Amino acid sequence: MKNQFIKTIAIFTLVLSVGFSAAAKSRLVYDRTANTHIGITPNTAAIGKVYKISDKKGRVILQGTIDSDKTIYIPTRKLSSGSYLFMIGSDVLQNFEVQ
Repeated sequence: MKNQFIKTIAIFTLVLSVGFSAAAKSRLVYDRTANTHIGITPNTAAIGKVYKISDKKGRVILQGTIDSDKTIYIPTRKLSSGSYLFMIGSDVLQNFEVQ
């Protein structure tokens, strides 16, 4: 399980914008006034895979397919204040909060 997580987490790197604060090591907190976008930079191994952002109730808020290894920018205005999970398939890669 740990090896699978390490392989999965290597697929994506969250680009951290100026103005975020870490509430915990495993959860990032984004202030929408300081961070208009969340950047996600995929590894080439992620090309062709589906990513999802879901809320704490499990509802998929945003999803898309990785087409290249270029950074994807998600506008924080599309996310209400609250907690979210960033996933590839059913694998959770990052827990984050938007304020």
